[in-house]
Amino acid sequence: MTQQKEIRKAAERDRQRNEILNVGLSAFAANGYDGASMNEIAGVSGYSVGHIYNVVGNKDALFEAVVSRELDALFDRIDEVFASRAFRPARECIDALIETSLLFFDNHQQFFQIYLSETDGVRISSTHLRNECMTKRHHAADKRLRALFKRAIEEGAAAELSPDDMATAFDELLKGFVARWAYKGYPGKISRKANVIKHILWNGIKK
Repeated sequence: MTQQKEIRKAAERDRQRNEILNVGLSAFAANGYDGASMNEIAGVSGYSVGHIYNVVGNKDALFEAVVSRELDALFDRIDEVFASRAFRPARECIDALIETSLLFFDNHQQFFQIYLSETDGVRISSTHLRNECMTKRHHAADKRLRALFKRAIEEGAAAELSPDDMATAFDELLKGFVARWAYKGYPGKISRKANVIKHILWNGIKK
């Protein structure tokens, strides 16, 4: 009976934590880290500031938990692409990464708003995010992307350029399209641009 109570208690705490993170996501997306207020988050969530501190932590901890949860979901999808296409041509895997990333941002617009306001370049660099696990996942994804472009060269699908430079171009091309979509107020679905991005990546913009 005691064990069941502990299970129910843990489940309730997880439910409350997710509710708080959802409200925090909306607040940080709308106002940025500096503009978001713990009092506002408490009011919208229905929990006191003290309870939020008890369940999640202070504002830094809340921001880190929000971003980490969203990044975790993105990296999980990226991991699925690599795992499901481990023995497929590199170009097919890179195309799938483009499609998967754009679909993620279609469904996580609030997170991308935070991503735009709290990052420098293509990587989360906020001093408020110190999650070692997320940093490792970032580095692992970068490493696999470089290896993927190296394989694309070996397979004859890409020009013989530096895999590091190609991975950087991939990041910037993807981020540029999604940033422009965000600045225009998220018209339509960014995933509809997947074929355009793939064409530019593999063929350039020549006629």
